[in-house]
Amino acid sequence: MLYLYWRSYIQKEYKRSNVVVTGKVLEKRIITINDSIMPLIKIQQAEYTIQITKVYKGIIKESLIKIITGLGGGDCGFEFKIGNEYIIYCSYESKYYEQGETINNFLYTDICRRTRLTNDKRK
Repeated sequence: MLYLYWRSYIQKEYKRSNVVVTGKVLEKRIITINDSIMPLIKIQQAEYTIQITKVYKGIIKESLIKIITGLGGGDCGFEFKIGNEYIIYCSYESKYYEQGETINNFLYTDICRRTRLTNDKRK
């Protein structure tokens, strides 16, 4: 019964994600979002550089990709550790936050997705 629950959960997460990859985290950079809709508010996010080792879903043409996530706490950011390999479930977004201005698509993940270390036994 538990197996069927996890299988269903994994299938739902896979379906809702635009991109599913495994990759090694190479770099973290903090970026500050300047949004013309709310110019007085500065939002910070983490941008991680990931070296792709396998693509399960999506079209990835480069061996390195950038993933955006929050910094943690109340923004649900996922904290990747440099040097570790993860399976990453992410989607293309066009806004850094719901009321923000629309920008070019970027890949985003957070703690509510199945993103985890590749050697995590709860896969």
